[in-house]
Amino acid sequence: MSYSFIIPVYNNKVESIERCINSIIIQNLDNYEIIIINDGSTDIQLNNYCRKVLKKNRKIKYFEENNSGSAVARNLGIENVCSDYIIFVDADDELEHSFFSRIKSIKLGDVSIFDYCFVDNDIETIYTLEKPNLDFENDINDIFSNICFYPGKMNDFMFGSIWGKVFSAKYIKDNNILFIPRLRKSQDRVFMLYSFGNTDKINYYPLTMYKYKFNHDSITHKMNFRMNDYYNYLYEEIMKFANDYKLDESVTKFLSYNILNELLPLTIFNINYKKKYLAIKKELIDLIKRYNIDESIKKIKYSDIPTKKGKIKFFFYKHKLYYLLYKIFYYIQMKENNRLIK
Repeated sequence: MSYSFIIPVYNNKVESIERCINSIIIQNLDNYEIIIINDGSTDIQLNNYCRKVLKKNRKIKYFEENNSGSAVARNLGIENVCSDYIIFVDADDELEHSFFSRIKSIKLGDVSIFDYCFVDNDIETIYTLEKPNLDFENDINDIFSNICFYPGKMNDFMFGSIWGKVFSAKYIKDNNILFIPRLRKSQDRVFMLYSFGNTDKINYYPLTMYKYKFNHDSITHKMNFRMNDYYNYLYEEIMKFANDYKLDESVTKFLSYNILNELLPLTIFNINYKKKYLAIKKELIDLIKRYNIDESIKKIKYSDIPTKKGKIKFFFYKHKLYYLLYKIFYYIQMKENNRLIK
C-alpha cells in the first residue's frame, strides 16, 4: 500500500511544519509521498524552508499557489496524488508515532476512521468512540447528525473533521469528492458528508492516529466579521447535501441553531466588539431572522440537549432573554482568556 500526505501551509511556524513532516517520515513507510501546498505564504523563512526541504527529500512534492484558501490547496493536492490512500494533515499537527506500523494488518475501507488526541497547552486528551463495533449502515444518520452540529450525537466524536481518517484515493477521485473553495470555515464538514454519503465501505478502529494542536491564535478563534459569509455558505452547502441525499429533517434540526452559536463569539458577541448592547441586540435579531432560529427552536426539545449549560443557553433563546444570552457568551470568553493567561 502507498500513502499520500496532503499538507497545506500558510505562514505557519517553520518549527511546527518540521515536526509535522518528521512525524510522517519516522513512520518508516516504504511507499509514500508528502504533498506540500504553499497557499501564498508571505513568510520568507517558511518559503525558504519549504524549497529547501523539497531539494533534500525526493518523497516531497512542493507546489506554490496564490492565496486562495486551504480548500483550493487541498484540491490541488488530491489532483497530484499518486498513491493508494490519502491522509490530510494540518501543518501545525502531527501523526502519532508508529501509527502506520500498527495498521499494516488491518483492512482499510473507502474511509477509515481512527481515534485522535487533542493537545491544548501541552495537555493531551485522547478521544475514542464508545462503540468500537460501529454499524455504519444503521448509524449513518447519527453520523450525519453529528456532522450537522447535533450536540451529543456519537459522543461528539469528530466525524466532521478530515484529520484522523485514511481515504481511498480511487474512491475520492472516482466520486469527484473535492473541497468547496468558497468555504473558508468548516469545509471539512461538507467534505466528510460527501465522503460518508457515497459509500458503505467505512471502517473504524480504536487506534490513536492524529495529534491535533489547538491553536488559540487561529482565524477561527478571533473576531472576524467575514465569518458571517463563511457560515452562511456552510449552511447553504450542508442544506444542499441534505436535500440532494434526502436526509430526514431531524438530522439537521440543530444546524442553524448551532451555526449561530459558533458565529456569535466570532462576531457581535466577541469581547472585543465595542458596540453598545442595544446595537448588538438589533444585530442579533437580524441574525436570528436570517437563520430562522425561531423555527429551529420549535423542533428542538430540552431532552435533545445533553448538557446543563446547553439547556440554559437554549432557554434564553427560547424565551428571548437576549441580554442574559449575551452575558453568558461574554463570561465564557473571559473565563477562557483568564485560563490562557495562567
